[in-house]
Amino acid sequence: MAKYLLLAVVLIWLFYSPALRRKSQSPKPVKPAPTPTAPQGSEVDTMARCAHCGLHLPSDEAVLDVQGRSYCGDAHRQAGPAAG
Repeated sequence: MAKYLLLAVVLIWLFYSPALRRKSQSPKPVKPAPTPTAPQGSEVDTMARCAHCGLHLPSDEAVLDVQGRSYCGDAHRQAGPAAG
């Protein structure tokens, strides 16, 4: 009879022990998901497309013609916009 009582005590302890451990642990606070932002100190450059070859480059590096079209270099500016 004592072995059944001991077995019952062990089974009850195995059942309640994990439940007690979960209750005693405080829930961890949920952190909100970080919002994607640009790194500090970096600025977003606007891009320009070369009218001759189609290359995209930062607009501050583009060479402009008299009509305001952007080119990747002086040679493409002199060659003019791409033909159809």
